[in-house]
Amino acid sequence: MLALGALLVCGALLTLAALTTVFRRPDPPRWTRWSGELITLALVAAFALGIAYFIAGVSRAYEQGVSTVDLGLLAAVLAAAFVIARGLRLRTRPAHPVLTASEPSKPTPRAA
Repeated sequence: MLALGALLVCGALLTLAALTTVFRRPDPPRWTRWSGELITLALVAAFALGIAYFIAGVSRAYEQGVSTVDLGLLAAVLAAAFVIARGLRLRTRPAHPVLTASEPSKPTPRAA
């Protein structure tokens, strides 16, 4: 239960991070117009269920002791989530233009 709860929580958070790039586009795909609330509901349900499973797993581990299988699965889930999150962060990083000495910076117009 401990690893399943962590898997659901990490999966919901990573899915939210991945979908944020799709929904924040200036011209999002057509499917985002009708499915936004359904996706939000599914992610919140998965997150809440994951928290409940994680708490139940911690309670069970406290009462019966922690097994090495549960700890191994928990470590695997957290390591995979970390690797996927780094990949998402690198993929969604905005490209900042680098100014060179030959390109003078343009002043930004001030709002009155």
